[in-house]
Amino acid sequence: MRVRLQLSGDSASSRRALEALVRTRAAPAVATAAEGHAGGLFKRLFRAAAERDGSAHGLEAEVRRIGNLAEFGDEPEIARAAQTQRRARRPIALPRQLIVEALSEKVLHDWLQNRHQTLYPLTINLRRLDAGQVELILQVAALFLSAIGTTGRVRTEQGAAWLASVGAQPEQLGRFAVIAADPPALAPLLERVQEADLGALAYAVSRALADPRNAVSRLFLDYLAARLAVPNNVLRSVNRRYRG
Repeated sequence: MRVRLQLSGDSASSRRALEALVRTRAAPAVATAAEGHAGGLFKRLFRAAAERDGSAHGLEAEVRRIGNLAEFGDEPEIARAAQTQRRARRPIALPRQLIVEALSEKVLHDWLQNRHQTLYPLTINLRRLDAGQVELILQVAALFLSAIGTTGRVRTEQGAAWLASVGAQPEQLGRFAVIAADPPALAPLLERVQEADLGALAYAVSRALADPRNAVSRLFLDYLAARLAVPNNVLRSVNRRYRG
């Protein structure tokens, strides 16, 4: 709007009147501009505050993208979409694969149920040992019978019969009879057994020949287990297998 003023009289008073008019006309426009500028700045700084309590649009968008919101069950359509996406990524199992998985589970279950005998079967078979190892086992058997005081003819024959059942050959049985008549010293024999890594097998042979009703037999087995450092899981397996 154009404003025409007729300046007359004192020029100073005319200037004051003109300044007052300019301030009066400009103040509303300046105030409006300042208010708009401040409002825009406020909105930019506190834009997140405009969201309602508990809402986080950025986070919700990311959750929708990865499909994990289905676990909360808050939005059924998102749950269905996420489930469909997981099914699409899951490979189709062939019948053969299903059978293999089922059998694997059964084998693992049975193994865990009987893991001690599976890991440490200690099935005594002298045929699998070389001559030196068989000699040590024969000496351990003869020494055990001597230590518990049962080296009589009947007990020696029973020991020989058991050794034959686990693979001892006739010449080895003859050697056992000779050793039983004159058993070796305890400490050097056990050292040789440990050096040959036959401690668990030597304990198993002694446990098979032991008489559970004989207190000396039980105590000597405890000594052998400690002296040969037989692990507890092996002891449980051997004692379960060879109950006497």
